[in-house]
Amino acid sequence: MESDTDFDAANFSNSTDVTCSHFPLVPGTRFTWKGHALDDDEPVTRRTEFTVTDMTKVIDGIETVVAWTGTSPTETASRWTATPRSW
Repeated sequence: MESDTDFDAANFSNSTDVTCSHFPLVPGTRFTWKGHALDDDEPVTRRTEFTVTDMTKVIDGIETVVAWTGTSPTETASRWTATPRSW
């Protein structure tokens, strides 16, 4: 696996403190996106939920916030987010 030579885990102190005013990731926060797409030229309603958990996961030495996204209870995925110091 190729590594990114510009990557430095030290740039992520307080990495789980994701307090961006446009996308705060406080445990319990839930976002819902609604919209539509075309499937065979027919409009199809779409809905995706994003829920911030109180769990964390360490990836490449950086503690990240775990969130769940999904379109239904049976279709979910994990997402991991961290904030660099420069934000």
